[in-house]
Amino acid sequence: MVDYTHIINGKAVTSLKKMSVINPANMQRIAEVPLANKDQLDEAVAAARTAFYSWSTKPQEDRAAVLFKIASVIEDNIKEYKQLLTSEQGKTLANAEFELGACIAALRGTAELRLPDKVLFEDDELKILERRVPIGVISFTGSTETGKKVMAGASAGLKRLTLELGGKDPAIVLPDVDPSKITPELFWAAFINNGQTCFAAKRIYVHEKIYDEFRDQFVKFAKTIKTGDGMDPSSQLGPVQNVLQYKRVVSFIEDSRANNHTFALGGVVSPDPTNGLFIPVSIVDNPPDHSKIVREEPFGPILPLLKWSEEAEVIRRANDTEYGLSASVWGKDTEAVERIARQIQAGTVCMNEFNPIDRYSAFGGHKQSGLGVENGIHGLLSFTNIQSLTLKKKPGFL
Repeated sequence: MVDYTHIINGKAVTSLKKMSVINPANMQRIAEVPLANKDQLDEAVAAARTAFYSWSTKPQEDRAAVLFKIASVIEDNIKEYKQLLTSEQGKTLANAEFELGACIAALRGTAELRLPDKVLFEDDELKILERRVPIGVISFTGSTETGKKVMAGASAGLKRLTLELGGKDPAIVLPDVDPSKITPELFWAAFINNGQTCFAAKRIYVHEKIYDEFRDQFVKFAKTIKTGDGMDPSSQLGPVQNVLQYKRVVSFIEDSRANNHTFALGGVVSPDPTNGLFIPVSIVDNPPDHSKIVREEPFGPILPLLKWSEEAEVIRRANDTEYGLSASVWGKDTEAVERIARQIQAGTVCMNEFNPIDRYSAFGGHKQSGLGVENGIHGLLSFTNIQSLTLKKKPGFL
């Protein structure tokens, strides 16, 4: 078992208090990590503040070179890192490698970006420049509830922050698709990382003309998916990551059972797991819109399939949520797909694909799914302030 340390101001530092890291696939302790006390926290912040000055004044090319180097280190050690991710988080080795690959792409994509000075105005007498200067930013990814607490804490010092929070992302399926062909892609849109992904499809609205066939094909495909220890290369889904999250997902299953919702698949799980935090893929068949599984985010392998008939109706229902992270629309009629997509209240809407996070485009939530964005040039801008520089070319004192 590995005993880890903090790294504060470039030095290894331990703490009296420690926390066990549990492998969710077998409930075995795999590591001990230190819990910082307030003095250590203050020391780390002070060191970061000192480093920030020298780092932020470096040329962009120098900072980019460091990001490229970090990406190469991850790439060179991906075999070891994916083992760590899987043992700690439960995700499959394939999913861990995909995540690390996305990390590498994000680092390199960001390193390629530049924020040059802009000349806003210039004549014989005056020159006005706009430049971007780095600032300290609180960048948080997590639940909306926790994000509100982070925002409240940051308000006292007017800290700049970006919040990438929860979602209840809708996927809308038009009546002209072939259910047998679209099922695999929509399954993974919903159950990527076992549903423990902020931008996963968490409500699938299927037109009534194809609903029954789609549901049957979806269930048929789901039954072919193997859930097991992520270290097993044959596993396609792993366990839920921790006990609290396991209990949360169980509460959604229990609520649907208590309200007599129909499960097209799954819906049976132990409330007290002992040999791993495994929950079978569970699909709720057309529950009412006011139900917990439709309104709230479970963050796990349970999904409602919902029937719709009129375009205006499904748009209204898709938007009837406090969240607005991402969404997707699927259909052969691309005009209809785009027409619907433009009316969805979400930061990113995918059309006939599922790839809401791309290193070139901004990713951020509407409504209570967040503030600010990450990725792309707009993501980089979120970590800067505007500075205006004015130069009077012929001052009177010269």
